[in-house]
Amino acid sequence: MILPMGNTAKESGEIERLFSNRFASETGSEKKVLLQGIKGSLVLSIIRSALQNGWTVAIIREDASNDYLQHAQSELGSHLHVVAHQDYDAPLVYAGPDCKPLDLWLSENRSASSARPYAWREDECALILFTSGSTGMPKGVCHSLGNIIRSAELFSEHFEIDSSDHLYCLAPIHSMSGLRSLLLPLVSEAAVTIADNHSAPFLSIIKEIPQLKPTKIVCGPVFIKQLAAYGKRIIEHIQSVEALLCTGADLDEADRATVMQVFGVPVVNYYGLTETAGIVLAETIAKQTENCLPPPCEGCQIVLTTVEDSSQLFQLGITGPNMFLGYLGEPLLRTSSFDTGDLVQKTAHEQLRLVGRSSGAVKAPTTEWIFPSLLEGWLKSQANIDDAVVKGCRISGGYGVEIWVECSMPFDYSAMDKSIVQQFGIEYMPAKWHNAVIKRNPLGKVDQIIEKTGF
Repeated sequence: MILPMGNTAKESGEIERLFSNRFASETGSEKKVLLQGIKGSLVLSIIRSALQNGWTVAIIREDASNDYLQHAQSELGSHLHVVAHQDYDAPLVYAGPDCKPLDLWLSENRSASSARPYAWREDECALILFTSGSTGMPKGVCHSLGNIIRSAELFSEHFEIDSSDHLYCLAPIHSMSGLRSLLLPLVSEAAVTIADNHSAPFLSIIKEIPQLKPTKIVCGPVFIKQLAAYGKRIIEHIQSVEALLCTGADLDEADRATVMQVFGVPVVNYYGLTETAGIVLAETIAKQTENCLPPPCEGCQIVLTTVEDSSQLFQLGITGPNMFLGYLGEPLLRTSSFDTGDLVQKTAHEQLRLVGRSSGAVKAPTTEWIFPSLLEGWLKSQANIDDAVVKGCRISGGYGVEIWVECSMPFDYSAMDKSIVQQFGIEYMPAKWHNAVIKRNPLGKVDQIIEKTGF
């Protein structure tokens, strides 16, 4: 597949030409480039020119720890590393042990590229994103270029994005939502703005909206919760917005209802993973469904597998045209299905409700399964709890649960113990409670847990 030319901004044309020439002449890096912290039109220019010259592009989170970065680089093998550095105005380019400022690296080749754009195959890895590493070391998720382009086309068509739209994406480009939004102008005439700082304070983001005048915002449950909390106090700031496109497992229906009532715009939920190239289940702007997973998008289907020792829980599988090729370091093979690792339950109306991840499931001393994510979701719905994180922990004879909660009002954990046992059974009796500040990224994933003393 050849990368479409799209409507790249005119001012980026010259720098894109320089990058294309430089990638065409570069040798010794196995045609792989790792991007970290590169933003604005520069990152799109690098991605486009690299792909046009047959280079695989990997993107890693800006704040990756040393262990995270070293593991990812080891998996990637020989590559160029283009990174924004806080002590330098321009990005740096690392080629093995050698390091040069980006402008110097670009100037080392002045010959024009005469090669035709590289034609990517459907079974060839063009783009790599890394998992969070929350359950171990990060995995490089390998995708064909066709997967990402089709995902962008599906996103654009499903949410009716056209030349009249300005999409404001709060997700970072190392996420699938961010990368897809970045490449959306290649398949759509819509304008796209990617937030430079996806961890910026909520009010800083809100103050930018009147200047940008976006018609649609890609966000996560945290942003919806904050909109609901501020309500009418900020209503004048988002008058241009016609729809909020929310991805993430923790969308609170009460928050959604408040936002839709106060601001008069639909909050549209969609579901996807890095391995599925993002969007595979999605509501529409015209119709939303409460307290259940959205229906499959065009070309996608749901596959359910019964969980061992449970007649009410199912593993969620997805089939579709944009499944990943495999993980970096493993044999790559194009498939049409993926086991998401998410657990679902059927509602009385045969709809599906997401209850959490199977990866964190542990067995209690009674040999009953404990699903921490199921308890976590319930805790976050309680009025006196602002946020919660639940993990399995070792106890005598097996496993129990350990809980971190963030509360803005007095919290009686003894009373909550009783409520948990009544709701879930004795196996879920918390082994440990922690008072904490829980920091999440815009898509709802935990970035940091800071423990506090007492309750």
